[in-house]
Amino acid sequence: MSHAQKIVFFIGRVVVGACFFFGGLGKILSWSYCLEYLGKTAIGQWNTSLLASLLTVSIVIEIAGGLAIFLGMWTRTSAIILLILVFLVAIFLQPYWSLSSESLVVGYFLFLVDIIACCALLFIAALGGGLLSFDEKRK
Repeated sequence: MSHAQKIVFFIGRVVVGACFFFGGLGKILSWSYCLEYLGKTAIGQWNTSLLASLLTVSIVIEIAGGLAIFLGMWTRTSAIILLILVFLVAIFLQPYWSLSSESLVVGYFLFLVDIIACCALLFIAALGGGLLSFDEKRK
């Protein structure tokens, strides 16, 4: 990989990590809205305490995984864990194929955002921490 490619990957890794980190913080700040949203999804009939537990787990994964990717620390493992989370969210919380016609477009784009995030996480999992990462310093 050329130096320019390493710099571009570094920027991408930092941005992806920051997006997940701040996404997790946003869920903390809008806890009741997120819980209400979960109640309206396919898993909404589940017990409220179970939904709250799932939300808590997803927040911890997003904040810890996002920070780890941002710093380039345990990058591959963090990317794979986040990839699994995002894929499950895409399938169970963004099933655009089951939406009515008036919400189909928004649901489709939310699903695509999750798939794009999965692709970015796949790149990060494949390439590791890269430039200016704790993973690189441990080698």
